Amino acid sequence: MVTIAILAILCSVGVGLTSAWIQGAKVHEAKTKLIQSFGMAVAIAQRNATGAALSDASSVLKLSGQELIVCSGNPASCTSGSSAQQWKATLPNNTSVLIGGAKAGSDQTLSLDNTGAALSSAGYVITNGSVSEKGTLQ
Repeated sequence: MVTIAILAILCSVGVGLTSAWIQGAKVHEAKTKLIQSFGMAVAIAQRNATGAALSDASSVLKLSGQELIVCSGNPASCTSGSSAQQWKATLPNNTSVLIGGAKAGSDQTLSLDNTGAALSSAGYVITNGSVSEKGTLQ
């Protein structure tokens, strides 16, 4: 009886630790995909295939729902499946990402000039459950 009680306590502690570990892994996966997509956006911006001026968007990183989309050109042409789309990744389930202080639930865009520099704030917040991480895309 004592053995069963000890096992029950250990299992209840283990479940809590496991869920925190899973949430942390999903946050890390989302961060990796966000950094990878930003790197792709920088490379596309520096190629400047659209001939954008320095103060104009040469590439765009867009978060639409759970999809990260990288496009060449201006933000208006950046949609999933469009000819401007260059790369796409899907974020893990139940993971929210905010780019540049945008509001949750809205499409978020980060435009880059032809040097690969962000035209607005490149800060981000990634959250899954009780695990959260903040940073700046550079």
